[in-house]
Order: sequence, then structure tokens, then C-alpha cells
Amino acid sequence: MYQARSLRAAIEFFWIGGQQLNIPLYVDLKLNNELLSGFSEEELLPWGINILWSLNQFERCDKHLVVWDVMAASMAFKQFAPRFIYHILSWWLPNLLNISSDGSRSLSNVASRKLHLINIICRRVFLSGTEVDKPDEPKSESSEEEKLWMQLLMRNERELRERLVGFSLSSALCVDDNSATGLRGNGCQDLVGIPQMVQWVRFDRDCVRRELDLLGSEVGRLTTRYVSSKKRLQGLYKCETEEQCSYCSAPVQFESPEFAICRGQRPNVGGSRDHKLLRCSVSMRVCPVTPTWFCVCCRRRASKLAPHQLYMMPGFPVDFMPLVRSENGNLCRKPLCPLCGILMQRSLPAFLLSPSPV
Repeated sequence: MYQARSLRAAIEFFWIGGQQLNIPLYVDLKLNNELLSGFSEEELLPWGINILWSLNQFERCDKHLVVWDVMAASMAFKQFAPRFIYHILSWWLPNLLNISSDGSRSLSNVASRKLHLINIICRRVFLSGTEVDKPDEPKSESSEEEKLWMQLLMRNERELRERLVGFSLSSALCVDDNSATGLRGNGCQDLVGIPQMVQWVRFDRDCVRRELDLLGSEVGRLTTRYVSSKKRLQGLYKCETEEQCSYCSAPVQFESPEFAICRGQRPNVGGSRDHKLLRCSVSMRVCPVTPTWFCVCCRRRASKLAPHQLYMMPGFPVDFMPLVRSENGNLCRKPLCPLCGILMQRSLPAFLLSPSPV
């Protein structure tokens, strides 16, 4: 539920959007006739200044990421003045729109909060009418602009996922260095989904950072040592290396961080008993049948909360251990999407009426 101050901020945003404002000296938007789309510069310039001001304010991690008012204004301008809103957002992130093929290095110094903002803009503004469930397979009829934003979205999500996996794997190593109770005493997260994260690093070894590959290899040797010594891996890591289908108890193999398909036996007469299962966006484990957290932006689900440090990172850490051992290394108190940063909601059955906040 949106709080009263959020509604008040939205009203103020739309009220002052078309007003004449003092333009900051550092802002030089240079609106030409091609960008105006029939509007006057006096009409669009205040809107551009307000959108930039709002985006800069939301880069602060202490502000709740409630940006539906900015997204509503951006979507309206995308329909009636598309070149204008593209120009505004290009001014806000000039270096990210021209990312080279090695996108991980270009995004290493970008804060997680800004990556979250960019992901929301990509999905809700520039890719709102595009199917983005399979970003790895862009459609041929997509425009060059859509392909550009799709590539940016893919790189941003991979960057955030690598930060989350790096923090989780470092937490697993910290468990081995200390007792499990001692680690939790420092406020670290419950290590759910470690085997799945290790498998993801192995599958994408050619794409992930070398630091992440080394972490995955080290944690993989650690889990093998615990299994071979017949110690209870589940008791220490709260996870299972082998997963089962939530509907038929068939084995489930790790093939993607987004979804899984169980290996159910096929019936003798027609059809297939294979089930397509969603994976948790935080732990990469198969989501349970119980209600999970749901992100209305990226449509992903989460059965556990991400670590608080993910949302505070100013860039990709050189070493995750100081973050893991810090007193603030606990789980986030609010159900925030790890890839969008917005507040998630409990998913309800389709037959129940629930108002959508977006």
C-alpha cells in the first residue's frame, strides 16, 4: 500500500511539472525543434528538469524506490514526444547507453540503486509493450532502440545477479571459517540456494567475472568436503543439492536461474507430466507452492529476502568479506525485488481480487 507521503509527492510532481522553474546551471538539455514534437520549449523544459531532479533524488539509498509518478510521466512523453524523453534519459545516463560488449566492466562502478532505476525505466517505459520474459532471444521485428534497451536490461540484471551471488558465496565461506551460530550472531543471511548458485557460476563460467568463478570453485570444494565427510550439509547451509518438483516430487535439475522443468514420468496415454516451475529470484531455488513475494515490474517471484547490502553497494565489491562480516549484513527487512529494487507484494491466487500498485 502506498503511503500518504507518496501520493502527496506524486501530486506535487505533476503539479509543478508544467510550471516555470529556475533551471540549474549544470543542466543544459539543448532542446531543438526535432525533440519538441509540436510542443514549445517552455512547456517541455520544466518537465525535463523535474524528471532529472526526481531521478537524481532516487539515487539516494535512504529514499524508498516509489517511482510510479515519474514512470507515468515518462510513458506519456514516450507516446507523444518520444525523442524528448529519450533525450532526457540519455542526459541522465550518457555512458551506459553506449556500453561495449564487455558490459560487466562498464557497470562495475555503477551503484546498485542506479541499476535498479535503469531496470525499471527499461521495463516500464521503453519496453512496456515488448515481451521481455526471454531477453536472450530478441525478436527480429524489434526496433534498434528496443534492442538497445533490451541489451542494457540484460547487462544490468546480470550485474545485479553477480553481486547477489558473490555476496551469498562469500557468506558460505564465512560459515566455514566460523561456526554457524557465530555467523548468525553477526547478522548474516541464511545460506539458502548455495548449490544452485554454484551451478549457475559453472554454467556461465565464460561470462561471469573471474572473481565469481574463483568463489564458485572454492565453495564447490567446500560443499563436496562436507558431503564426503557425511556431515549434514543441510544443517549447515539450510539447503539441498537435489531439488524435487512441488507437484509430483520428481527430480529437478538446475538449467536456468529463472525456471526449472521437473523430470516427471510420461503417462502411457498422451500428454506429459513435466511441470515448469519458477525459481526464486534471490536463492535460485524452486519456488514452493506456498505464497511467495511477487514483483509487479519484472514479474519475478521470491521465497526469501535478499541481503540488505545488495541495495547499498556503490559498485561491484573488490572483496565481499567486509560486507559479509559487517553488522548490517543481515537480510533486508522489507521484501524488495533484487533486480528492480521496488517493494514486492504477496502473490495471490487468480480468483482473488487484489489491487495492483502499478
